[in-house]
Amino acid sequence: MYRNVRSCGCLKQEIQRQIPNRLHRFDGTCVEFLDKRKYRIDNTSGFRGVFRSKNGRFYVSIGFKNQRFYLGTYQNYEDAVDIRLKAEEQIHHAFVEAYHIWKEQCMSSQEEIPFIFDVEKVDGEFKITTNINMQKFPI
Repeated sequence: MYRNVRSCGCLKQEIQRQIPNRLHRFDGTCVEFLDKRKYRIDNTSGFRGVFRSKNGRFYVSIGFKNQRFYLGTYQNYEDAVDIRLKAEEQIHHAFVEAYHIWKEQCMSSQEEIPFIFDVEKVDGEFKITTNINMQKFPI
């Protein structure tokens, strides 16, 4: 008999049903997933958002709020990863920082403050629109 079994499987189902209540989502983006990123074991290129094409080059993209942004195609794997990390810093890390600042502002304020954080790509650069004062974290 196995002593580490705690239930027939219903405990796992109950825990999985509670997960959505513990996650904070804004416009389809989960703050916890961006804040505590892990590497997926099914990633074949070795880095998230970097894909090896049939011609051997590396295609790079990043997703945010149900949008996919193309970051380029690179001959060198290290260049592709570097571009992806810079995009994560500009988008994902800035979003998480804005969320934490917004959360602090909401706790200290009596009024409800909306959370606005939008990204668009203009002339190859990311343009971020937010209503959060992010002096601590320049975009």
